[in-house]
Formats: sequence, C-alpha cells, structure tokens
Amino acid sequence: MHFGLDGKLYIAVGENGQAANAQSLSNRLGKMLRINSDGSIPENNPQSFPGVAGRTTGENRAIWALGLRNPFTFAVQPLTGEIMINDVGENSFEEINRGGSGRNYGWPISEGPSSNHNFSSPIFTYQHLRGTPTGCAITGGAFYNPANQKFPHPYLGKYFFSDYCSGWIRYLDPADPKFSTEFDNGLTLPTDLDVGPDGSLNYLDRGTGRVVSIRYTGTTAQAILLSSSQAEVIEGQSAVTSITLAKAPATNVVVNVTGTRTPGTIIGPPSSFTFTPKNWNISQTFRVSPSQDINLFDESATFRFLAPGLASTRLWVNAIDDDKPARAPRALIAMPRNADVVSGTKAEFFGNAFSEGHLVLSSRFFIDGVLQFTDINNTNHYHLGGDHNLWDTTGLTNGWHRLSMRVVDERGFVGAHRIMVYVQN
Repeated sequence: MHFGLDGKLYIAVGENGQAANAQSLSNRLGKMLRINSDGSIPENNPQSFPGVAGRTTGENRAIWALGLRNPFTFAVQPLTGEIMINDVGENSFEEINRGGSGRNYGWPISEGPSSNHNFSSPIFTYQHLRGTPTGCAITGGAFYNPANQKFPHPYLGKYFFSDYCSGWIRYLDPADPKFSTEFDNGLTLPTDLDVGPDGSLNYLDRGTGRVVSIRYTGTTAQAILLSSSQAEVIEGQSAVTSITLAKAPATNVVVNVTGTRTPGTIIGPPSSFTFTPKNWNISQTFRVSPSQDINLFDESATFRFLAPGLASTRLWVNAIDDDKPARAPRALIAMPRNADVVSGTKAEFFGNAFSEGHLVLSSRFFIDGVLQFTDINNTNHYHLGGDHNLWDTTGLTNGWHRLSMRVVDERGFVGAHRIMVYVQN
C-alpha cells in the first residue's frame, strides 16, 4: 500500500491463485485498488475496463486497474506521482507496468508483452529462462528521488527493482525503459527495496534475515546538484528547486542558468548562483513560474545549470494548463524531451495519457502544427507511427521545431502537450 500524490491510498492485490479473478469485476482480486484515506471510494474511480464486460458496483468501485497476477510491490514517484507496478509472472515473464486509471494489464489472457489492444503492455519485462537479465519473481521497487541525494547524479530519478530468485538489483530510466542496468548481485532472496531519508538504498534480505543499507562511499566528483531533475507546476503558480555543489570548491563557483526555447513563458530567476568554500552545501533556491495564458496546452521548458569545468545539469519543467475543463485528460510527451536534439530516420516520438475515470481513445501527433499521425487505442500509451522509432526527421530543416500531442477521451475532452526540439541531421 502507498499513498499517491493525489492523497488517495493505492493497494495492490493478487488474484489468490484463481487466475480468472483478475478479469472479473465481481471481486477485488488481481487488481490495483484506490480508496480515500477514510476508507470511502473516490467518485472518479473508473467503472469500466477495456476487454471486460459490465461495470463495477458497490465495494468493487474501489478497483482502479485490473489484469494483474501478483503485484507484489509497487512504487510512487515522489515528484510526479507516476506509479510503477511489479507483477510477478507464472511461467514466462516478470513485468514492470506503468500504473494508470482504468487499465487492463492482461493476466491471465497474456503474460509479458501483448499486442491485444485492450491490454496495457508492460514497459519492461524479463524472462525466466533466457535473455539478460533472468529471474523468477520481481520483488522490490523504488524510485531514487530522495530529499537528501547521496548517490551520484546519474542515478537520480531511476527506478530500482530486484529479483527474489536471481538475487540482483537493477535499475532503469522511466523515460526510456527499454533497457536495465545491474546495480548489485549476490543477494539472498531480496523481497523489498526502499530509499531512506539519508539517501541510501535499503533492501530486505530474507535469506539472511537482514535489512541491508547501500550507501555511496566513493570519492565525490565536483558537480552541480539539483533537488530534482523535473518539476510540474500549474500556470500562475510556482515550484522551487534547490541547488548545491557536490563538495567544497577550492575557489568560488558561479553557476549560470540558461533557459531553452519553449512555446510558453516559463521564467526561472535568478540567472546565476555563487557558491563558496563555506556555503557550497547550503541550498540556494531556483523558482520556476509559468505565466497565465489562454491556450489549452500543457507546455515545457528546460533550464541548464552551467559552471566552468563542470558538466551541465538540466531541469525539465512541465507547466500544467489551468484553462481545460475539469477532469479533462492530460497528455505528456515522454520522448523526446523538451530541448532534446533529434536526428535520423528512427527517432522516438511517443507519450502517455492520464485520465481520471474516463477512457482515452486516441492521440494525434503534430509537427509545427501539421497533423502527422493518429494513434487509436485505449491503452493510454501512444506513438507517432503506432510504434517506437518510426519518426523520420530527415524531411525537416535543421533547427527548432514544435511537437504537439493531443489526446481525446470518450466524452470528446482534449488534453494537449507541446514541446520544442532541435533537429540536427
């Protein structure tokens, strides 16, 4: 069980050894449930699910998503509220599924990747007997976004997971989850992962009966550290990111901030920060403030933090439009990200829809305001061309271009997101 950023309690429940439970609306087994903190059921929970006849009633209105076998662990991203569900497979695949209202993850009709349009395929799988990695039971799951970051910056925002049988911990990038990287091995029946308030990664090792804490003890290279690499803020409001250095500098370090080209007005003062040998670890504040506008787009900006001799660090900001109708769906372009450089004939252009209780039916993809493709499905995951790596950028001039994604739900309500990217062929 975990509370989401919406204040609701999310509960993962296995199918209790009866596979048919996972596709039934007459029970709460093989499901993700969502309830209020007082035990009541939110009015905006979904009542219907793709591929399943009927609608939920009574206590079964708590069902938020279904089609799961054994969602042994799940995690909530502490900055964005994104949910990752680890579903233990039966014979073939272990799955990581992106959580979403009204989704059907397919069990027992499918295990692992599925082409069935009713099912939301996992964002990452591994098999029991072949490939890399292998395992038999995905257990722990945790996002590395602590308030007190201790691991080197490349680990920030990554999703960590473990396998009970193979005894390893791996991580992946939620924005590009096709691949995973080994972090540790030789564990004895790991059953859970958690990130501690001190920035350590902790795991429960059932085989030895211990809780083990993994801390970073290497030599710290100098770097610009942000409290988060991404932020979401509603138009007219503001969000704060804290900045420090990784270690004491020999002399003063001036960190300059530059903003990339963006379709909206998202400002972020101040434009520079000075760190000394005495104040290097005292947080300084960078505040982003999207201005009010009359369009219906969520918009993005990217800020780069630079200092001589140091690698630059980026902050991605999504400004949430406040002019849309209540409970309209949201669109979010996952790849590329705002200000990315893109090239070639197999670039990525895909994203996700987020909706509370209403089915999203399609997404339209635009480049410089011109419709390029409509992806029709109700999985809440959409691609230009219908699949990954199908964007041919070679027909565009080199330079800045505007990408837009517009999702439409069953009521005809629209959610839209736009970004700017730089084409360099």
